[in-house]
Amino acid sequence: MRLTALAESVVLTQSGISRLIDRLEQAELVRREPFAGDGRGADAVLTEEGLARVHAAKVTQLAAIRAHFLDHLTEAERTTLARVWERRLSRTSPDAACAG
Repeated sequence: MRLTALAESVVLTQSGISRLIDRLEQAELVRREPFAGDGRGADAVLTEEGLARVHAAKVTQLAAIRAHFLDHLTEAERTTLARVWERRLSRTSPDAACAG
């Protein structure tokens, strides 16, 4: 994902996202690659370890969402909520997606 787009999506300044990516690079979770479009910018790309950490975090996050939210809804409410999220996600730019 282009660093400028990443900064906007997580509500950080350009310098804030740069410092964050520096730390993630040091931890070998992401790497910067030159932006293919014009060479002036950079893309942040998950490493294999970074992607593994994202997948591990998803398991924990989904369990927490289920326990604290979804388990308290009726089947009809979950169905309605699923329709709302499907509609919203169908309007999300593919550029906003993470690798994996």
